[in-house]
Amino acid sequence: MSNFKIDLTYQDREVQALFSKMQSKGRHTEPAMRDIGEAMLISTDKRFRSQVDPEGSAWAPLSPRTLKHKRNKKILTERGYLRGSMAYQASTNRVVWGTNSPYGAIHQNGGEIKKKARSQTLAFNGRGRFTSRKAASKRKRGAIGVAFTSIGAHAVTIPARPYLGVSREDRKIVLRILRRHLRPEKQG
Repeated sequence: MSNFKIDLTYQDREVQALFSKMQSKGRHTEPAMRDIGEAMLISTDKRFRSQVDPEGSAWAPLSPRTLKHKRNKKILTERGYLRGSMAYQASTNRVVWGTNSPYGAIHQNGGEIKKKARSQTLAFNGRGRFTSRKAASKRKRGAIGVAFTSIGAHAVTIPARPYLGVSREDRKIVLRILRRHLRPEKQG
């Protein structure tokens, strides 16, 4: 997970007390950390499906310009790369989860992307409608129009759409996991 991750130092007395209790009883903490990591992945996946941040607030809507170019209306899910790249790492005293996607941070925190000036080739079908070059190359008959255009340098502002974090419900789940791992192990 080299690009973007959440590494939380959880300042919750109840969580810390349960964790300390596990350690004092000689319990292995890594299995609990793995369960917490799995729970955080499930929680993050639910946020993608419901399009809300950890506090339950709706993500900023897509701009009309962006909606015009999308295949679906869902936010942060056009191809599923960001959602599918979520992973966690667990150790004896921490859980880290996040994404190795290069655009994970910009979607979590928001920001501005500066684009350089560039030239672009445009393709048009036989009726003069814009089409992708890929679709135009597959066209079996009829004329294909081609035009060249220059696009000036510009900036694109991406609003923050937090998908990583710990919600109130996540806290309850973490406590439940720690309590479960504190229960005496059943014999045979």
